[in-house]
Amino acid sequence: MATLKPLDPRISNLYVNQSARIADTNDKPRALNLDVVDPDIGTADTVNPETLQVRRTFKDAAQAHSAYRRLKQQNVERNRKNQIIQKKLNLEPPYSNKKLESMGQNWRSNRPTGFLSSMCARIQPPFRQVIEQAGTLTFTKYPIESIDSQNKTDVFREEITKCIRGWSGFDDIVAQVVHENTTFGFCGLCWDDTRDWKPEFLRQDYTFFSIETPQQADQTPIWARKRRYQIAELLPVLEEPEISASAGWHIKNLVDSINNAVPAGRTLDSADDARRIEDWIREGSYGASYENDAKYVELGEILVREPHGKISRFLFDDKSGKEICTQVDRYNNMSDCIALFSVEIGSGSLMSSRGSGRDLYNTHVAVDKARNLVIDNTYLKGMLLLKKGANAKVGVPPLTVAHPVAYVSEGYEVVPTQLPADVEDFLRLDQFVSGLAEIQVGTFLPTPPVNSGGSKTASEVNRVAAIENQLREGVLTRFSRQFSLAVQRMQRGICHPENIKSASDLMMLLEMQQQQNPNATWAKRQIVEAFEQSEIPLPEFLIPFDLPPHLDEDAVSCCLNMMQRNVPPSDIMIMAFSPASQLMQDTTPQDSVILDALIARYTGNPSINQDELIKLDWVRKLGQTTANAVILPKDQVEALAIEATRQQVIELQSIIAGQEIPVSPRDNDIVHLETMMQKLMPVISNVPKGALPPESVKSLTSAMVHFQGHIAAAEAKGADKNDINKYKMAMSEASKHLTDGQIQPPDPNVNPAASMNAARPPSVAREKMLQENYTTQTPNQSTLISSIASPPRPPTAN
Repeated sequence: MATLKPLDPRISNLYVNQSARIADTNDKPRALNLDVVDPDIGTADTVNPETLQVRRTFKDAAQAHSAYRRLKQQNVERNRKNQIIQKKLNLEPPYSNKKLESMGQNWRSNRPTGFLSSMCARIQPPFRQVIEQAGTLTFTKYPIESIDSQNKTDVFREEITKCIRGWSGFDDIVAQVVHENTTFGFCGLCWDDTRDWKPEFLRQDYTFFSIETPQQADQTPIWARKRRYQIAELLPVLEEPEISASAGWHIKNLVDSINNAVPAGRTLDSADDARRIEDWIREGSYGASYENDAKYVELGEILVREPHGKISRFLFDDKSGKEICTQVDRYNNMSDCIALFSVEIGSGSLMSSRGSGRDLYNTHVAVDKARNLVIDNTYLKGMLLLKKGANAKVGVPPLTVAHPVAYVSEGYEVVPTQLPADVEDFLRLDQFVSGLAEIQVGTFLPTPPVNSGGSKTASEVNRVAAIENQLREGVLTRFSRQFSLAVQRMQRGICHPENIKSASDLMMLLEMQQQQNPNATWAKRQIVEAFEQSEIPLPEFLIPFDLPPHLDEDAVSCCLNMMQRNVPPSDIMIMAFSPASQLMQDTTPQDSVILDALIARYTGNPSINQDELIKLDWVRKLGQTTANAVILPKDQVEALAIEATRQQVIELQSIIAGQEIPVSPRDNDIVHLETMMQKLMPVISNVPKGALPPESVKSLTSAMVHFQGHIAAAEAKGADKNDINKYKMAMSEASKHLTDGQIQPPDPNVNPAASMNAARPPSVAREKMLQENYTTQTPNQSTLISSIASPPRPPTAN
């Protein structure tokens, strides 16, 4: 046997680094450079040992249909359980009426109490708020640092968010995803084409996964779904049959399926459509006339990852298996056609995510029965008990009522006792079980479900609240990340190269038209058709631009808006393929509280950019669009501050000249106060005490009145208290400096007590009245300035 000699480490490392390694689940999906061929009939080998050619997953649509049927069969048991949950959500009674009647217990209460539906409804609002109250749906960032990188990032986020939220079906998609995800455990969104950005919702009963399917879309090897089309939805394929045939459609089989379409009620299958049957019962349409219903074509679809990584798509008739459409290597990645949502990690597979419906089903059954037992016990407590004797006659009612009296038949004896009915125990049991249900789904009651051993301390309450916040924050953060992956796929569809190219051509056309008509704007298809139908000439400023039928006007309009806001097409493409959740922040109310605390702590801190701090607060609370509309740019703020300074200097000159200038509510009071601090206060402080004539003192006093007006206005607008105190202190010092050394003129109506013809001294009341007249008719400078410096407290209610 030959001895193995190790190679030099340098040579080993070189070849190891250059050679490929085994694919890891965390690797980004990529297309492998393999020779993938159609399977040979004579061999079942996946890899040809001689040529190393790799066979495709399915050799034809028939084999794909066979795999589709197996996936459907694996989903039957789950669909049956979902049907049972759906019955409870649709308020199914806790007992079967037929069974109660057969047992002679049809007197018992048998009404649904809605425990499961109410619990599921309480779980869903926080998930919707994560999406609905987010300032932006995408957190994509322009990856290249430059002067205008932040502007490009803001424009992209704002326009993508506006486009997605402007779609009329967005709110319904969010509501459907939240309901299915939280109630049944998982769901998905799908796209038929890479140019599509408006997703289609996937509910569990019509979507089929293999048992070991992971919770990441790109790691999903295969999935299928049952699709129900109206005839009108399939007819566009027949509009240009040659092109459709080149795209993989089998026109003859499609026509046969359309001609064999049946009303929706006739397509329901007991195994496949168990949950759908419950929906029909809820909607009250299960017994409707089939002939009056719209006809549907039911097709099956399966998507599979090929050995080299690309995704193939097969479409066939759900019943017969006839091939409808085959598109090999249709998508580059599985995330191009599906986005997955799972409410919990479970064991790591998609099927292990349970949802609140499964978690609470048994609890719902117990609570429903317990609540009806309360009614039963109360009913029994009020009944008259009779004891049947040996001589009781058959067929004779034991009690006959002839109002206002009742007769007990022979052979019966009235029992004086009543059946016990302790309702309080049942209510405590209901509260206890409800509390356990809250804990099961990660939420808690406002008060403890059971008082076991006295009241809780503040530490215990805080600890429970902290655990609750951690659980809720973890679940909501998981959901927001998953939704960001869906948004990432949406933005790729909005910014598809064909949409960007059409937007670029449209922008060139508009720029040419705007040279003649500055108001020229794009007239979309509906507007042009409306003018054509009304036979009103299209205005000159409306410029029609025909898009190919397969392109979406909203997506093209979004790309056009970004280009008109100085974001070039290349940068739009770069950001469209960047992660949408890279900078995901503030997805929970707790983060917003922390942000408010930081803003309160660092407002006015010279080490913190105050402009960015204000903008951050607005963006996180109300979104980028509102922040841009409200917050002035820095250069405009500086220009306004300069203008306010100039205005106050002019006002100060007019006041000194004797004119009265009121304070305007639109004034920037802080800038005006700072200007007067720089211009007025040094003049007052440099004047010797008592050296100014009364006319000059009066002018400066008028200026101080104006200063006080700005202080009151700034305080009313919520200015910083430290700044207000600074201005009040400066005013107090200036007022004191002006009044010191000033001689008050005597009242001509008051004679000095030491005069030769001195009259009787005035009384205290007379002196007070004279003082008030003096103050009113001839305002004292000291009193006036003091009243301004320390204004009286406003009257309060007794």
